[in-house]
Amino acid sequence: MKHKIYIGAFWIACLMLTSCEKELDLAPISSLTSGNFYQTEKHIEEALTAVYDRAQDFFPADVSYLTIPRSDNTPQVGLKLDDLEGNISRFNETPSSPNVRQAWERGYNLISRANIVIEQAEEVEFTDQAKKQSLIDQARFLRAMAYFDMIRLFGDVPFITESVGLEESFTIPRTPSNQIYDFIKSEFEALSSNSALPTKDKTGVPTKFAASGLAARVYMTLGDFGKAKQHLESIINSGEYQTFDDWSDLWKDANDNGPHAIFQIQFVSSVTGEGNSLPNRWGPRNPSPVNLPFGGSDRDLFASEDLWNAFSENDLRRDLTLQNGFVSIDDGTFRDGIIWLTKFLIQNDAPAFQQWEINWTVMRYTDVLMMYAEILNQESYPNNEALDILNMVRTRAGLDAMDFTVLNSQDAFFDELLHQRRLEFAYEGLRWFDLNRTGKDMEILSEFASNEFPYHESRRLMPIPTQELDKVSDQNILWQNPGY
Repeated sequence: MKHKIYIGAFWIACLMLTSCEKELDLAPISSLTSGNFYQTEKHIEEALTAVYDRAQDFFPADVSYLTIPRSDNTPQVGLKLDDLEGNISRFNETPSSPNVRQAWERGYNLISRANIVIEQAEEVEFTDQAKKQSLIDQARFLRAMAYFDMIRLFGDVPFITESVGLEESFTIPRTPSNQIYDFIKSEFEALSSNSALPTKDKTGVPTKFAASGLAARVYMTLGDFGKAKQHLESIINSGEYQTFDDWSDLWKDANDNGPHAIFQIQFVSSVTGEGNSLPNRWGPRNPSPVNLPFGGSDRDLFASEDLWNAFSENDLRRDLTLQNGFVSIDDGTFRDGIIWLTKFLIQNDAPAFQQWEINWTVMRYTDVLMMYAEILNQESYPNNEALDILNMVRTRAGLDAMDFTVLNSQDAFFDELLHQRRLEFAYEGLRWFDLNRTGKDMEILSEFASNEFPYHESRRLMPIPTQELDKVSDQNILWQNPGY
């Protein structure tokens, strides 16, 4: 049974949002204030619920909307010519882009909510100290995750680990990302070993192994393969996780929180507003209910022909991941040549628009194995264990196994592994970050991008939102990234 963490009261969120301060001052709607709210265990639990609530928005939506269109998995033409995903896919986003601003705001809102939980829990008496520490450690985990994505998106960002007032927040300068990385590493190191997080999954709650998985991803990003390997081996050797023999089983919502899932953001279709909106949002405009119940997106978020062609004809993943064409609800005609994402919806049902049950997977076991294979190949070539992992991915997809006569160099093995990562994790939010961390972004995206919308190094980072620059109005504290 899926356990859902969701926010139950406006006031919990409002107490954690600077933007709600005005509403709190306007009328005595409730006697509840930030000064007297955090008094009991229940209050801290509800405050943590607010952190999970914001995680539902930030990780699956805000981060993916900035990164998925930015890769070679999304076309540069065919998307709406507006300042949303269309401009992001063209590497032409601006500091005033609504998606950029929203990611910044929600990222810091999540961090702020987590900071409050961590601080206030220390002031509340708990009958069970292990429970208290568990709530704190869950907030630390989500905060570290948020900072990891914030610096991968924006580079140096303001670094805040305690609750601050609105005016004070405008005085905190951008902190070098290497210092924030040190903090993130120390948090995931502690959470993966000496913490109150469980070792076995309590659905929706991060485990010690989830902390190890995120630590490994951080170390991979920084090129510290030795540290990454230690964390990956702890997961592999635990015996807690396994892959599905049938790739399609990954995308059945009945299998959420299964043995493949290292960590997932939870969704529930039976609670209004708590379902997953992404299957509809990544759909085409005006599809027939036969293709997509309740309609698609007004943003024309298509997949690229380049991604479609990257799959072999006999790759079992292709027709689960993508569909080429759809029946229009407008006139009943089949619109050929429009490739769109289906992996999250094709085997599932939803009771209403944007109310899908399927979770957003932050990390799954295949990713752990493929990162491990990447490290093994880096350490020594040829490596039979790395080859076994690669062939497990290929044969599960219906492809032939490969050997070192085909993968005849370390670079050839790496290129095939990166290619399989693209296909295996399409639209799971990994491709853009994979290209960046491996230094392949210039090579691949320069070739993919059109002459009209070229890719250049400054696009490795997003712009700092204009709204935030205007609020601070001091370039010694908050300044724009180069190229914007």
